Amino acid sequence: MDKDERLGYEDEEYLRVLGANLAKARKKKGVSQLALALDSGVARSYIADLERGKRNPTLLTLRKVCKPLGIEPRSLLPRQKGEIA
Repeated sequence: MDKDERLGYEDEEYLRVLGANLAKARKKKGVSQLALALDSGVARSYIADLERGKRNPTLLTLRKVCKPLGIEPRSLLPRQKGEIA
């Protein structure tokens, strides 16, 4: 990844909060990462990376992950800087 492709601190924080919100929603439903992976068709390792804020998912990937949880992708987005839903 070259310098222009690297994420800035605010971008990294946004992804971290999105991931924390996904983990919170998944745990609230009592679903494991593996079960979510099987239900969504998204690899368990990718879901783990999402939850740690290490991936920048497409909207369609978020949609796939959210559908089995019964939530909308927008519910994972930070509401205010650094806020976990």
